Amino acid sequence: MLGWFVFSAMLSSYNK
Repeated sequence: MLGWFVFSAMLSSYNK
């Protein structure tokens, strides 16, 4: 389930 964690972090950075 680490993939989702990394994806969430990347999405947060992209949203910025």
